[in-house]
Amino acid sequence: MNKKSETRNFIALNGEERRTIAVLYGFRSLYATDIENYELYKKNRNEYEIPEDNLAEMKVLDTLSELGFPMECYGTYFYKDVIMATKPSLDRIIKCGHIEEYENLKALVEKPINSFYLDISRNQNEMPVMDFHNEIMYAIESIDASKINMETVYQIFGENSDINSYGEAAIKIGLYSFGMRSHDVKTSEYEEFMCYQKAPKIKQITGLNK
Repeated sequence: MNKKSETRNFIALNGEERRTIAVLYGFRSLYATDIENYELYKKNRNEYEIPEDNLAEMKVLDTLSELGFPMECYGTYFYKDVIMATKPSLDRIIKCGHIEEYENLKALVEKPINSFYLDISRNQNEMPVMDFHNEIMYAIESIDASKINMETVYQIFGENSDINSYGEAAIKIGLYSFGMRSHDVKTSEYEEFMCYQKAPKIKQITGLNK
């Protein structure tokens, strides 16, 4: 992937700009920008003025890094987009108390071909939806267990870290990344969890037939 000069600035992108880059130059150019942005963010988080939505993206990528996702893999950044797409619903759940929306969102992210995934894959990235899903699964299958932060795993998943499809996991990762909820590590359950340190098992969404 193309690496630019260390002097380049963080490139803030909104949804319309992301689509324009994907249409004109292809999704690889778009995600090369994401990768470079994340590298800059990691090196000096306080040096750049980052818009709120882009900062939320960086926090999601931080979380995925702590879950062992390969940060050089396009599928990791596609999965970031899935998690970001859950944010409006998660905001309504937390800020407005629309608890019933959780089950609606969960059902939505379990269906591989619907308006939710098509909006990200086709409308943003100009790519087939099944290619989009397969890239996410490749990233999940490439998770490096040696890079997983088990405290982060517990804060996101609690004791049930091995029963999540990547649709449901996206919701839980979003809740954690956006500072909305996390499991308390100051508990006996956490101490027990750390005794056996089960890495998360993120599976394909139930509606995906590879």
